[in-house]
Amino acid sequence: MKKSKSNKNLILVLTIALTFMAIILSSIYLGNTNLTTSAILDICNYGYTPGSENWIITEKVVCKNEDFVVDGNIIIKDGGSLELDNTKLSLNVKPGTTQKIWVKPNADSLILKDSIITSTNGLKYLFMVNDGSNLYITNSQIEYVGNPDISKDSGLLIQTNSVIINGLSILNSELGIIIDSPDIIIKNLLMDNISKDGIVILNGGETIFENCDLSNIGNKDLKVVLGNNDIHLLSCNFNKTNVLVLNETSQVNYEWFVDILVQNDSIPVSSAFVNISNKYNISIAQGYTNEEGYLNHVIILEKKQFSSNSEYFNPYSFYATKYGLVSDTPFTITFDYLVVLNLGQTGGEI
Repeated sequence: MKKSKSNKNLILVLTIALTFMAIILSSIYLGNTNLTTSAILDICNYGYTPGSENWIITEKVVCKNEDFVVDGNIIIKDGGSLELDNTKLSLNVKPGTTQKIWVKPNADSLILKDSIITSTNGLKYLFMVNDGSNLYITNSQIEYVGNPDISKDSGLLIQTNSVIINGLSILNSELGIIIDSPDIIIKNLLMDNISKDGIVILNGGETIFENCDLSNIGNKDLKVVLGNNDIHLLSCNFNKTNVLVLNETSQVNYEWFVDILVQNDSIPVSSAFVNISNKYNISIAQGYTNEEGYLNHVIILEKKQFSSNSEYFNPYSFYATKYGLVSDTPFTITFDYLVVLNLGQTGGEI
């Protein structure tokens, strides 16, 4: 009996498919499991091959709109960069191992934009960004960072001062952020369910946290360990009684944003002169209201905390004048305020 033409085509298609599958399986399971980014184009551009062990990045890699799992370490070497854009990257952490995301010295950069880095099974992994590299994070989330060795604590370790962070959530981790580099600004930081310390400062120089929210922190919300640190917590919500300053040459500044509205008979007053003085009668800010009657975003220092004591600067006097009318009103500032000053009246509103 003669074979039909359709049967011959089917056999040919199956043969090609089986050959292709054999090539893929051999490249994944029989090849080198310590792949570099130039090995196989699969996920991202010159990116990670599912089934391989370590992902070693030596050139520019961009992952956009991806959702994938890495089975080993992610190591960004000298000249390499990894950008995650609207991407979820999960580490398949194996019990009893120390897996890591490691941005090595003089690597180009790690960039997270609207992305998530997590663990597939809730096991912890190390996350280190060394000196000489660049770290850029916007509107992203990191989960399950820590040290599998229970005798050592770890979190997101930042040892470079080339950092831009604006929108970062750290969840379900051992430590939050460890700062070991001077002069860093971190904006819009959220931490929740941290089993040990939230923020640890080893060598911070002048470190600014603007708009941060720390909750469910197991130990200290902020711990200042080493270095001559000048730390600013600007518009940050956390447990103020849960801050530890161990170094005598360091100070923590608790600061808030205040907007001032000047009115006369409930009508906003533009070009009104405003002066703000602390409890020592020292003027800390002066200016004129805008067309809507506001003087916006004045930074008010609530207190300075040192290793053995704290210095307080409340109450503040808010003075405004125009048309020969004056408002001079005291306020105690312990969080962000809108202060309303009514010319010709002794009282004000919050």
